[in-house]
Amino acid sequence: MNRNTKIMSKKSCIHQVTRAGEWDFDVVSSTSGNVYNVTALKSGQYHCNCEWGKRYYRGECSHTIAVRQFVANESDRKLSVWCNPVDAKRQKRQMSANQGVYFTSRPA
Repeated sequence: MNRNTKIMSKKSCIHQVTRAGEWDFDVVSSTSGNVYNVTALKSGQYHCNCEWGKRYYRGECSHTIAVRQFVANESDRKLSVWCNPVDAKRQKRQMSANQGVYFTSRPA
């Protein structure tokens, strides 16, 4: 799954995210205006009902990244998105990964 992580990250910053439940989020796409549902899984991953999410069940799309950023903001954290582990590890911050997308967070 070769995607441009930085483009997805920038796109995710302008989506509108609202909580639809304890584990569910509604994401309004900044480009199409469509509303997608993103569900937080117990594994720490997220699932989106967009076309990408249907094809790659636990893959990252701009909607799941938007929700990750939303959740980080709720905890007064700033999320950064990376396309390779070397760049992510260089940050010397808490790191997680999913399907070749790496996340670090720091206090906001």
